[in-house]
Amino acid sequence: MSRPSEKIPTAIMEAAGAWVARLHADDRTRQDEARFRAWLAADPRHAEAFDRVTLVFEAAATGLKAEKPRRTVDRRAVFAGLGAVCAGGVGIGLWSTARSQTIETAVGERRSVDLGGGCSLVLDTDTKVRVRRADSLHLQLDRGRINLAAAMLTPDGVVLEGGGCTLTATAVNADVRLELDGLSAAVLSGRARMDGPSGPGVVLVAGDRVDAAGRVDRPSMDKLTAWRLGRLVFDEDRLGSACAELNRYSATPLVADPAVADLKVSGVYQTGRSLDFARAAAQILPVDVVRRDGVIRLTPRAGGAG
Repeated sequence: MSRPSEKIPTAIMEAAGAWVARLHADDRTRQDEARFRAWLAADPRHAEAFDRVTLVFEAAATGLKAEKPRRTVDRRAVFAGLGAVCAGGVGIGLWSTARSQTIETAVGERRSVDLGGGCSLVLDTDTKVRVRRADSLHLQLDRGRINLAAAMLTPDGVVLEGGGCTLTATAVNADVRLELDGLSAAVLSGRARMDGPSGPGVVLVAGDRVDAAGRVDRPSMDKLTAWRLGRLVFDEDRLGSACAELNRYSATPLVADPAVADLKVSGVYQTGRSLDFARAAAQILPVDVVRRDGVIRLTPRAGGAG
């Protein structure tokens, strides 16, 4: 286990914060618990990070009630009274009183936000969400991607809009991304309805993903949500597409020459580490890495050797 004074990476602390929120959610499943145990076992720092973030929630709950600290936090009490907490690089903001807010992340940044009332968000890199409260909670995704965990206490639920599409749910955990043609949404747990600019609405259950055109498939959720842990998973993806995805997390452009853009790449890579990805690609694909004028380029290997 990590020493108490040891600095734990921000990505691990953010993941721990997400797990604290998920494990206190009303719609927690046995699958969530199994994934949490696997996450704990993957790195000894994970348990230390989880303990630190848990103590933050416990401290908040203790401050709200004149009683001894409890090992089980009253989630609603924390949501009702916790203003803003920052623990080891994990931002946990509460937005329960104001009627509208705008939440944004910069390139390479991820952020966790508790909205209160059983709803929380994790924002991916370069993401902007507008939050408005009326009879129901309204979210407007202007760019980027979010994880939405909603265990709403009112029948009006949550409404998420973006790109001409509307996602409606009362209890759901969903991964939502704004694409060029509208929202793409994948439901990890619960149910939701997606209404797009064309065609009838689609009802989604756990494991479903829908795009703006209403097409539904059932992708690998582990691959789809790896960004929350600072990772990208490629499985026979086009090199050009992989570079475009990595560019969302870095100010240093990564460009695949058209001659190699259709090569296939697989593996798990860290976000914000474009040069590491390029060097790894050069080990398994017939490409060279060229750094010039602040750009990392993947070009056909000199001499055409495969």
